Amino acid sequence: MKSILLKTWWIFGLAGLIAALFLLPPLPVFQLKEIVVVTPPTRISQDELIALARLKKGESLLSLRLQEVRSRFLKSPWIEEVALAKAYPGRLLISIREQEPIALIKQDRFYLVNGKGEVFKPLEGKDPKNFPLISGLKKPKKEELAPLITLIYLFYQQEALRPIGLSEIQWD
Repeated sequence: MKSILLKTWWIFGLAGLIAALFLLPPLPVFQLKEIVVVTPPTRISQDELIALARLKKGESLLSLRLQEVRSRFLKSPWIEEVALAKAYPGRLLISIREQEPIALIKQDRFYLVNGKGEVFKPLEGKDPKNFPLISGLKKPKKEELAPLITLIYLFYQQEALRPIGLSEIQWD
């Protein structure tokens, strides 16, 4: 009987402690004080990157759902992958891998294509534009773009061809 009573108090005490950690204002050691970008972005500004997180200083790191923050980052077409880590006391570490465009493709408008053959973003005014243009394909699938991406990589591996540059691949 004494053992059951002790276990019951233990469970209630632990549940109360957990509830207090999540419901009461966070202790300073658990408050978000700093967001550290470990791999600085090149395609978007660091301020834009931090804004994507939609976090406030003083927020509880204990109740911070990293998967939700990660999904907010991945809504940016420039972010290919993101890793997040809580670093106590008070820091959130962000490491990103950005999309690397390798080509442009013309469909209803121009789009950027990455090295995996994925069309990832409509071309906008401030985006880089000095990439080979892939034309002649209507709504291509990744599998259709793969050999063309390979061709682009092979072209630029040839020392003698690099100075000439590759401007367009026409696929009929």
